[in-house]
Amino acid sequence: MLNQAAELEIKDLLLSNSSFGPGEIQFISSRISNDFAQFPTLKDVAQQLESQADRSPATNVRLGICQFLLGRYDDAISILQTADGGALAYFYQGRGQFALNRFEKAISCYESAKTAGYDADRCRIAIAECKRHIGNLDEAMAI
Repeated sequence: MLNQAAELEIKDLLLSNSSFGPGEIQFISSRISNDFAQFPTLKDVAQQLESQADRSPATNVRLGICQFLLGRYDDAISILQTADGGALAYFYQGRGQFALNRFEKAISCYESAKTAGYDADRCRIAIAECKRHIGNLDEAMAI
């Protein structure tokens, strides 16, 4: 019964028109981390979102996040670039670029996310992490 409830919660968060942000993404990530049997639910939701003919920019944000959580980083970046141009879309484009070792592109995305209103501290930490991976340790430490 608990698995069914968790599955419904994940589907509801991703398929509804309710607010969707970092808290909801953390919730979904935690559910999947704590019960890997929920991973197929995420894949099913991604397929449902993909099959929508006229996806709204907000739906593209949700689909892009699904693709990111599924480890499909190039797909996530591509979809998020057609999303609403909001802070969440930029931040997760940055996370996707980082996962693909494209650190300079990730920095650009994190800067855009910060400008668009994403949590500035989280963006600075992400930028510092990119700088560290590039080898700019002094710049990373300065941040």
